[in-house]
Amino acid sequence: MGEGGSIVIREEEGVAEPLGQVVVIRVSDNGPGIPESLQDKLFQPFFSTKEEGTGLGLSIAFRIVEEHGGWLSLKSREGGGATFVITLPSKEEVVWPRS
Repeated sequence: MGEGGSIVIREEEGVAEPLGQVVVIRVSDNGPGIPESLQDKLFQPFFSTKEEGTGLGLSIAFRIVEEHGGWLSLKSREGGGATFVITLPSKEEVVWPRS
């Protein structure tokens, strides 16, 4: 994303099968988007389009979300920005007995 771009983070609750109650976090930008030819490789370890870096960031994030029983996905089109969607199972709220 070039200079002057913006990032928006949104959170919502919902239902997603097979998880049931979920929390969804959407991280969106208004950058150039991610070409469709790269989207399948994006979460693979050591894949990067940058000269510096290890290409591990998104693969580690993917694994952390997966280890918590959720999933991480991407919605993007060239010229239309990108949105990373984190979907995690929601634990029921604990209600303590009143004394």
